[in-house]
Amino acid sequence: MMKRCIALMIDVQNEYLPMMDEKEQVPAILERIRPGWSYLMERGLGSSLTGNVTRALTGAPLSGATVSVQEVVFLEGERRNPEPLFGGFTRLLQPGMYTVIVSCEGYATQVQSRDTMSSRA
Repeated sequence: MMKRCIALMIDVQNEYLPMMDEKEQVPAILERIRPGWSYLMERGLGSSLTGNVTRALTGAPLSGATVSVQEVVFLEGERRNPEPLFGGFTRLLQPGMYTVIVSCEGYATQVQSRDTMSSRA
């Protein structure tokens, strides 16, 4: 089974911060944003939809594929593509049933109902 990781980068800039000793600055920023990064880390351990988008005949990742979840609407038209090396995708979602749609130009669109509690198998 392939392991996945979630990278979290915290960009710490001092442009908008009051002048403070550099040794105090980073801990102060991390403490201030702790609720946000703690939430994200806890969500990584929670329910999710996880899978790989690959070519049926070769098992190679399907370049250019888009994975969408019918019940999740992005108002700005954001696209969610699988990562290119293995075709893997993860969507952190609340527990429940979701409709996953995988599409790619030149291929038939695939639609599956998935339960977030059993999608890590």
